[in-house]
Amino acid sequence: MKHTSYAGREKLLEGAARGEESALLALDTIALFAAMEIASIEVLLKDYGCDGEIFLAGSVGEVDYVVDKVNAHLGVNCHMLGKWSAAIGCAEIACDVAGGAEDILGIDVNFKCST
Repeated sequence: MKHTSYAGREKLLEGAARGEESALLALDTIALFAAMEIASIEVLLKDYGCDGEIFLAGSVGEVDYVVDKVNAHLGVNCHMLGKWSAAIGCAEIACDVAGGAEDILGIDVNFKCST
């Protein structure tokens, strides 16, 4: 966003809906970076024999234009989650940690809440 003239996500999406080149370039860039991040994680996960579905989250992860671009870059059909799904997941992890969880999805928790 800081490299565009748009004052926020909604203004950017309005510009994209009007076909403004700068808005579409910004969304193309977001989609490319997301696809690159996903592809790099897939490479690392293959070392562990992991393979699975791809889920997109966040406020731009719901934008069909971006999802279509990510799908094209990766050659897959990603699943879309709601824009609040990542925040909700983080909140649930925080609750588990505050409740004394010693691991989250098999990852050791290295933090103890002081009360």
